[in-house]
Amino acid sequence: MPSKDIRIMDALRGIAIINVLVLHTFAFYTGKLPIYQLFGAMAVPLFFAVSGFCICYGIFYSSLVGRPTESKTFFARRFHRIYPPYIIAVILFFLKVVAIESIKGRPIPAWEIGQMIFFNTTLLQMIMGKITVVNPAFWSLCVEMQFYLVVGLILSARKLSKLAGNCIGCVLLLISISIKFLYDGGQISVKPDTWFIFFPNYINHFALGASLAWIACNRERIAELGLLQRLAHFLPTILACLLLIVSERYGWCITLVMVISVTLEVAGSSSIPYKIINNPVFRFMGIRSYSIYLIHGFGIVAMSTFGAKQMAKHPLIGILCLVATWVVAIAAGWLYYRWVEQKFMNRRKPSLPSAGASHHAAS
Repeated sequence: MPSKDIRIMDALRGIAIINVLVLHTFAFYTGKLPIYQLFGAMAVPLFFAVSGFCICYGIFYSSLVGRPTESKTFFARRFHRIYPPYIIAVILFFLKVVAIESIKGRPIPAWEIGQMIFFNTTLLQMIMGKITVVNPAFWSLCVEMQFYLVVGLILSARKLSKLAGNCIGCVLLLISISIKFLYDGGQISVKPDTWFIFFPNYINHFALGASLAWIACNRERIAELGLLQRLAHFLPTILACLLLIVSERYGWCITLVMVISVTLEVAGSSSIPYKIINNPVFRFMGIRSYSIYLIHGFGIVAMSTFGAKQMAKHPLIGILCLVATWVVAIAAGWLYYRWVEQKFMNRRKPSLPSAGASHHAAS
């Protein structure tokens, strides 16, 4: 029986959130993106691949142990895990936007405030385009919600008919892939600044995570099969890897990271590469990555209030300002995790004796 928890995924989240934090801080202080943008640009797609793995691994594992995931249970867990911390963060950023505009002598009209409240709380602010967003970084959560809706739809269909659920999943996958390649080929006209918030643009990342989750969860059964039968089980993962590599500029890097990480986890936690990736720093950041993602903007704004943006123009002082901003942002994320996110988290006991087993992987 495979482990319920894939602990290295928390470390990958940690790597991704560190990249996001550093990139956003550099962009805010310098007004431009540094060479480091390469790593920052891969951070959010890595989040999506990890999410595809973790969500699907939990569903596959539950099915394997004879407790199939109900769509109602899935949506309830996702709602309590994601939405309350998000709403509180939206309120905080909303108050910040209103306060700053008032201080600048540009009070926001009541009708615009109503639009802000409705569209930002429903995660439709990015899709609407001209709506004032309380935090531009929340666009990736909009894509994540679309992924949850797709998974929930498939689970609902599978409850009625396993074949129908599988067919709907395949159709949605093919449609999303077709839309992506048609857009990339210039056959679909969508504004470049809005395309990135739609699920089809990241279907390849979610698909890679889901296919790797299937292999990781069923590895013991696959190991007992013949060579040709094994190939049939590995074929979706091979296709998902190729899809990401050919459709994304840095898809090969994300593919490599995911494949190596899952392989190391399956092989065991005693190897040196596993310990290098799954180290305490990355795990600390990964477990608190959602809170840091939601609230790190306040760390940047707080430091800017004390003149950090002006001081950052000087090389040595600039480095100190960057480090101080990261410390403040991480500390704010830790407090938010402790006092907000944990209050709503669907806590589970690890299935293994190890106290370090992740409670995120199967959630």
